[in-house]
Amino acid sequence: MANVGDVARRAGVSIATVSRVLNGTAVVAEDTRERVLKAAADLYYTPNRAARNLRAGRSNTVAFAVSDIEQSEVAAIAKYLQPTLQTIGLDCILYSLAHSGDRLMRLLREAEQFGVSAVVIVSPDLADEGELAGHAARLAGLGIRVIAVNNDRSHLGIASVLHDDVAATALSVGHLIANGRVPVAYLGRHAGSRAGQARRQGYVTALQAAGLPVDPDLTWDFAYRSAAGYEAVDRALARGLAFAAIQCGSDELAMGAIAALQDHRIRVPEDVAVVGFSNSPWAMYLRPALTTLSSSPQHLALAVRDLLSGQGEMPLRTLIRRDFLRRSSA
Repeated sequence: MANVGDVARRAGVSIATVSRVLNGTAVVAEDTRERVLKAAADLYYTPNRAARNLRAGRSNTVAFAVSDIEQSEVAAIAKYLQPTLQTIGLDCILYSLAHSGDRLMRLLREAEQFGVSAVVIVSPDLADEGELAGHAARLAGLGIRVIAVNNDRSHLGIASVLHDDVAATALSVGHLIANGRVPVAYLGRHAGSRAGQARRQGYVTALQAAGLPVDPDLTWDFAYRSAAGYEAVDRALARGLAFAAIQCGSDELAMGAIAALQDHRIRVPEDVAVVGFSNSPWAMYLRPALTTLSSSPQHLALAVRDLLSGQGEMPLRTLIRRDFLRRSSA
């Protein structure tokens, strides 16, 4: 089992520096802090805070509530969150919401009985905002923090760590328009998803900035799945709809969209450009390689760690940039 000395040697710093980073007791240069945290995560080093937690009457367990663990972006966040929280003596238990608002409310109602010290929610699904805000405020009064990831709940008083999806989609669609790829269709879930609504808003923003109309026939509301992407494009082509590009709300949707286009003997990107969302590990290995928007699960995990290790008031909104990754599909 690794100890603090092992972490110090791997990071190339002193034991005192490791202690300062992990305890948050002093300001440390950002590159040094990240080096120490990476070393601790690589070695699965967990500070012994069990006794401290018992004395304070707090658990060292965080409930990690996810809408759909099969989504690549959710799985990536889970991959980084577990070892990152271990560096501050916290562990995660997975709680599947299965896109159910009732399950989320049950978790929040019973969080104290579950013995968790925090609830981290990764779900784009809409929920009763009054009830959600009420539960979060009650739990905060009990010292149990609620954090939303990749979904902005800051207007409810819930600390939110998320990518700037409006700006990202606007950047991507703006690139398509600037290169003459019009009309642009949008494919992604948004009727029941706050995150999906943000992505679609970026699409609308880019069209309006270019003085182009928003055609409802070219906005397709489908779940974030490859099969849904195929179905959406297949239906659009069967209806005779014309488009020169598709901005997708997920890489899975983009993969299905490309398959449908190719089955209809439509070339990508020569005839239709396709852009995904979140840079899944396999995106660059598709043919054509998928143009997409970056994802930073490491930075999301670090931001959650910082919120849970801090004292007093938490920032209500932490935005993380997505970059446009141009490959062969657009």
